[in-house]
Amino acid sequence: MILADSMAHLKNVRELDKEKQANTFSAFGQTHVVDADAPPPYADAKATCASASSSKTPMSEDSAPPKVAQTSASVSALSSGVPQRVNHISLFSKRAPISGTYLVDPLLAVPSAATGVLSRSSLGKIEREHARNLRGSHDWMLGTHKSSSETNAGFRTRDGNVDLDIAVAGSGAGDYGRKAKARVTASSRHGHVRVNLFEIQGGRCVDLNVSTRKGNIVVLLPPDFCGPITFKTRRGRGNINFLPAFSERARIVRATDRETAVIFSGTSPTEDVQSVVQDDSCVIGTRAGRITVGGFPPKSKFSPDQIPDLTGRVYIVTGGNVGIGRETIKALLEHNAKVYMASRSQEKAEAAINELKEQTGKEALFLQLDLSSLASIRRSAEEYLSKERELHVLINNAGIMWCPIEQLSEDGYDLQFGTNVLGHYYFTKLLIPALIAGAESSADHRARIVNVSSSASYQYTLNWDSFTDGAARRKVGTTMLYAQSKFGNVVVAREFAKRYADKGIISTSVNPGNIQTELQRYVPTVMRAIMNTLILYPTRYGALTQLWAATMPEPLDHNGKFLIPWARVGVTRGEAYDDKIGERLWNWLEEQVKDK
Repeated sequence: MILADSMAHLKNVRELDKEKQANTFSAFGQTHVVDADAPPPYADAKATCASASSSKTPMSEDSAPPKVAQTSASVSALSSGVPQRVNHISLFSKRAPISGTYLVDPLLAVPSAATGVLSRSSLGKIEREHARNLRGSHDWMLGTHKSSSETNAGFRTRDGNVDLDIAVAGSGAGDYGRKAKARVTASSRHGHVRVNLFEIQGGRCVDLNVSTRKGNIVVLLPPDFCGPITFKTRRGRGNINFLPAFSERARIVRATDRETAVIFSGTSPTEDVQSVVQDDSCVIGTRAGRITVGGFPPKSKFSPDQIPDLTGRVYIVTGGNVGIGRETIKALLEHNAKVYMASRSQEKAEAAINELKEQTGKEALFLQLDLSSLASIRRSAEEYLSKERELHVLINNAGIMWCPIEQLSEDGYDLQFGTNVLGHYYFTKLLIPALIAGAESSADHRARIVNVSSSASYQYTLNWDSFTDGAARRKVGTTMLYAQSKFGNVVVAREFAKRYADKGIISTSVNPGNIQTELQRYVPTVMRAIMNTLILYPTRYGALTQLWAATMPEPLDHNGKFLIPWARVGVTRGEAYDDKIGERLWNWLEEQVKDK
């Protein structure tokens, strides 16, 4: 019955006008359309600053918060008014609704804080969180704050509704890691919560935490959203609209309740429905409620038809006999590139090469490569270097996902890390002389390395004890081991970019999107069928971003960057930009292959 209701609701949603559908949410079984030009549902509510305390110097009722700056009129058309520039703002009310339009600026030197004082003994959980944020504001002013615990904007009410329009100010040069994040919290115990994150400036990463116990939730996101979302609801029909960039980063969407009906809705045809579950990055649950998710990258401005003539250029694509790699090779052949298909199975590779020849009239070349074996990797590189002096583009496309925990590489490493990270690192390192020669012979004096990562890179960092078998590895589990390997791809790509930029080598990492590929071969059959039917893009979409990175002139300006669907620059989690992590991983990888 739940599934039938879900499908009926999905049909109704898809029939809505595209623009209005982007602002659709359901409340207690009813479908509503939010008109972007109309006042918000709580327009009469006034943003309420209630009480809080400081750990050292309490703010009295007479100590008004600093006057906040106004932004330009370009965003003044929002229904909540002209945004206020704020940092460390903490608004709390017991019963009154909270609404407003804010520009959150994590680098704003003077915080905007609530006024008034509450007795510490009378504070409940929410009030204590509010007080901690105020103490953070006070410490910011004293220069004693801890950046790791900052909440840049907190909006909480017990019984009222929360209705917010929020923009986030851009990051400065070199503003990476935790400094690059803006942390925003919006919650109500018994009311509804609506957050419209209408603008993110300068690639800022945003952590958004939205929760309610009994109400409904609506979250609208811009195309360049980057960051994790925590979404919690209990008794209400929790509804969340990710528009239009749900797939770009791992989402954490959790609730503690039973009986879930998940409805996938969007503005594209069925075959283009975007995944909300990439590499186990999103868990959705609600008790006696439904979650409506609609989210798509914006329509690609890049098409394989735009690829220039590639005559004279040599490519290697690892894992190219199936899936995204095969689609990539097909497009390269159609534009006259010389392409080596580096695959483990010669039989499967030759079958794919013959099929591609029938489709394109061009023939790829087979290169034997088993990325789970360091010895095989060396033989493969030596074979290539015996045939070719130059390599213009290396696309590290191959990978393994969610394999059984018992499986290790030939050399005793975790199979996913050994294949996806160590294997590709070693193969790339051995081919550096050919890449340098390729850069020297190219008209643009550049060669390229394209490392295929995933939105799973946002899920996990590195557990240094899990690279080889042991208790730590088994505790992490196969899903997070995959996420770890995809995070490692991003880190290694940045290290190659830093170390070989002066040699003309451009290194990028790519999230291809949520795609129907052979990577899902270890996913349970029923789950795979549901994903392929409802939530995954066709394989050809997965090749778009890496083809853009490998062929077009624009990515030459994005050395070391993380590219996202479709053919755009994005960012992953902040730790990937930590040079100390990069240095440590690079040294570990060097140590593993030094005697091979």
